[in-house]
Amino acid sequence: MGDDYLRNFTRATLETVDRRGEFYRMPGDVFVGVSIGCARYPEDADSLDSLIKKADHIMYEVKR
Repeated sequence: MGDDYLRNFTRATLETVDRRGEFYRMPGDVFVGVSIGCARYPEDADSLDSLIKKADHIMYEVKR
């Protein structure tokens, strides 16, 4: 259920996300859940394809 999303986070990206969060504030309580699969190159995989598959596998393990 949901979408898969791949992102390579850098410090600049994280700072942009922090700034853009200001635009999405809503009054009241909003509850959101996420499942994240994280894999590192070359520790967890030896190619981009295997890295994505590893992160996807970990994400689905977390969802269980």
